[in-house]
Amino acid sequence: MAVLSDDEEKAHTFRGLFEMLKVEPAVIAPHFRLLCDAIAGWVEAPAEMKQLCQTLITAFKTMAGDTWPSVVASLHAETRSILNVQYSL
Repeated sequence: MAVLSDDEEKAHTFRGLFEMLKVEPAVIAPHFRLLCDAIAGWVEAPAEMKQLCQTLITAFKTMAGDTWPSVVASLHAETRSILNVQYSL
């Protein structure tokens, strides 16, 4: 998803993923790093997507608890930098 162009198809894909994660958020845990790469891949995310991404990151941060710093540290440096600026990791 990170390499898709910023268009309605990408937004639709993210919306579907977020709807799935509302039902079963724990399924993303082993793949959170990849999801973060995809989120960071947005050049200009629409406001709706930014809000959905922020909600997901916040929920995962809560779920991760005390392990959150190590989760953030495991992200690729570029991804971590982008998400820190856009979503205040």
